[in-house]
Amino acid sequence: MNLMVSTVERRRRLSSLWFVCQCSRCAGPDLVRQMRCPSCGAPRCLPDYGGEGGRQAGASGDWAAGRPLHELVPDAASWSCRACGGASPASAMPLGEEEELGELVPRAMQGAAEHAGRDSVILAQLRARAASAFGEGHWTFALATFAWLQKCYLQLRCEPLVAFSEADLRRGCSAVAAWLEACAPENAEQRYSALFVALRLAREVGGGPCSWGYDPADPLGGGLCAAERVRAHGWRLSEQAVEGGETGGAPQRGAGARGGAPCGAPAGPGTGPRPHPGTRRPFRGLWQRR
Repeated sequence: MNLMVSTVERRRRLSSLWFVCQCSRCAGPDLVRQMRCPSCGAPRCLPDYGGEGGRQAGASGDWAAGRPLHELVPDAASWSCRACGGASPASAMPLGEEEELGELVPRAMQGAAEHAGRDSVILAQLRARAASAFGEGHWTFALATFAWLQKCYLQLRCEPLVAFSEADLRRGCSAVAAWLEACAPENAEQRYSALFVALRLAREVGGGPCSWGYDPADPLGGGLCAAERVRAHGWRLSEQAVEGGETGGAPQRGAGARGGAPCGAPAGPGTGPRPHPGTRRPFRGLWQRR
């Protein structure tokens, strides 16, 4: 189960075990589901699941197997804005758009490695769509950004040309890191996943951890002991660079995009990888300004 999704989605997926989760995260404000307020426009509108800590959500009493899931674990009937203090009915929120993006983002995320270029374009579009509809505090925006970064990493390892910049990658990694820290600080699994994606990108492109959204001394904070785990995986972090880690994780395939050279191979005769002047790392792609 993807733990980046909203409280109501997590509870519905756990309902097959015949209980409504009341952990501290599920019982608290659903910070990963922030949307734009219909009244003031601030992206700080949260669902009100009802009852103390949302304890009435899903407490419908009759858990007959034949009842629809949306009745067993109902969604919020009203939303409250943390910016203006206003309340809005669920009918005023873009819930249809949320449902559609909640299906499209995971689908694009699960695409095969050979379709990374195509999927990265789709995810960039979905990311922009989520930001426009809800703001950047919604889980669909964060998940689309995280998945887009994964696809970009695959492209850096395998494609001769890419359509994104170093600045795009750094902004994306920093945005995901900040979102997870603010909205799901106890979601250690996803925070580690985002951290290791950022480290791989930093190793390929260059730059210290700070420019990718992480403190080299304590990347995740909060007592997660991330520095120890990073070192255990062979990574070496400094203010200026990210080095080490596993290097064999790129997918291998017979040919690159557009029938080019095999993944990781030189792009053509006499065009072997050129070393990076600062770190002696080989360039794996060519930046092209459009």
